[in-house]
Amino acid sequence: MVSPSQQRVTETTTGEIIMSSLEGALGPAPLVQDEQGNIKVNVFFPDFNVQKCFTFDPDENVWEAKRLVLHEFSEQLADSLNYGFYLSAQSGRAGKFLDEERPLDDYKLAGPIGQLEFKYKRRVYRMSQINFRKLRQLHNKSTLKHFFDIVKGNSVEKSNRFVEKGLDPNFIDVGTGETPLTIATKVARCRNLILQLVSGGAHLDFRNDRSLTPVHTAAINGNAEAIKALLELGASPNYKDSMGLTPLFHLCKKKNSPALCAELLLRDYARLGVKDEQGNTELHQACKIGNYRVAEMLIFYGAELDYQNGSGATPLHISAFNNELRCLQTLLVRGADKNVTNNAKQTAYDVANISSHKEAANILSKHDALLVVPFEEPPMYNTNRRLAGANLEAMKLLSKSDPRINMSASVMNLSSLDHVILSSRTSKTDSMIRSDLGHLGFHDSLTLGHSALTRVTSLRPAPSFHLPNTVPGKTFICTREYNSDANGHLRLSKGDLVTVLTVGDGGLWEGKVGDKEGWFSPDHVAEVKRQANDADGVNRMVGWIYTPSAPLFPATN
Repeated sequence: MVSPSQQRVTETTTGEIIMSSLEGALGPAPLVQDEQGNIKVNVFFPDFNVQKCFTFDPDENVWEAKRLVLHEFSEQLADSLNYGFYLSAQSGRAGKFLDEERPLDDYKLAGPIGQLEFKYKRRVYRMSQINFRKLRQLHNKSTLKHFFDIVKGNSVEKSNRFVEKGLDPNFIDVGTGETPLTIATKVARCRNLILQLVSGGAHLDFRNDRSLTPVHTAAINGNAEAIKALLELGASPNYKDSMGLTPLFHLCKKKNSPALCAELLLRDYARLGVKDEQGNTELHQACKIGNYRVAEMLIFYGAELDYQNGSGATPLHISAFNNELRCLQTLLVRGADKNVTNNAKQTAYDVANISSHKEAANILSKHDALLVVPFEEPPMYNTNRRLAGANLEAMKLLSKSDPRINMSASVMNLSSLDHVILSSRTSKTDSMIRSDLGHLGFHDSLTLGHSALTRVTSLRPAPSFHLPNTVPGKTFICTREYNSDANGHLRLSKGDLVTVLTVGDGGLWEGKVGDKEGWFSPDHVAEVKRQANDADGVNRMVGWIYTPSAPLFPATN
């Protein structure tokens, strides 16, 4: 019996090779699609001097096509995840490796049968004259070790000298198992170093010996500067390791991961709902270790509150079992259903009782569904991120239908996303690109290679969060002391309720506490909402609204 993979892989026929060879004489032809819309691609394997014809879905990401190929050859390839599809130079365009998170159809292969190579990811040299003998001499063990130590020391100038000589930064250090780019994500103030390595040919999806890309390691290390630099250079937030786990998933497994790092990934359309072998999502992981700030950010961007893992446990069950009270409160305030049962027919309250977590059980038993607090704003996304059509529609649907978002506030404008996808890229001069880099913080006077310039052509700062324009008149609670000696400023103590009077142009707010009025910083407060009078006439506080200036549950001293 022929396996499904064998049905999709066939030896290239002589007729197909002849048809492909006619392309140069007759000009590029469109790819021929079968009844299901699939295309045929001849894939050449230089390591084996073999060519096979594969059938791919052009709408799938390159990663899915790569998985199909690796199913056939992974046992014969060392470090197989660092192999990739290479599109040879054609129609005046330089050759390049295909990005794994882009749809295959983005590359518009010439037909009727596409042509690709599948080989180890090395630096793509764009020099007019290459001395291969000198290159071989340059890539010896001692030189590579010395270069790796230079990168660890964050010496951009020295690193650039080696790269200009032709050194390929795509290698794995034997001692650490890291690549130059993954080790750079562990360095403080690493923006210029990352830019220099990428301009010197480092691939953004080249993996270390644990199958982690630089975006993975930046997320694991909680290095927001590295994440921002990599995303701005075109890296995908959805690269996968050997288990199919993304940088965001790994970030959620770390106890002290900053919420800012999660926000940077999510704002660039990091995929939510990735699951490990036990069926745990990112929200399960964040609640397991008690990172309530990251959990709040995940919920804000649409994480499924009541998703059940392989044991039927929701994030609420996980929080109750691990006695993570702040995660428990965050989930309940944002609308988690406390009545969902796991495979053992236990609610989160039952789990808390069985685990002898009395305070968690008390929180669950007293929670009222009326205490659910919606978000005042929709999430913001980077409109310069190139998206596939399916992802775009999913984001539009989320922004319009997510019940946890109060859409009476400002609505996210996604109209520009269609323009980003449909419009062609505008060419820029080197000086304009350097101006963009300076705006993003790349001020080092580096000699940028052609590949780096093409990568950063479309860079723009991503939109940041902003508070609603309807702040005046709302009540906020002081989350940490504000004690300024400046004239006209209002002193606030933790727990003070302050009514906002006006919003100043300089970022300060004017507020009133009792009979005292003055200016204060919004970073020291979080918004509260009051519900209509209960039967007993008491006006109850029902929760805090998430704002960028303060978490839902601020840390205690």
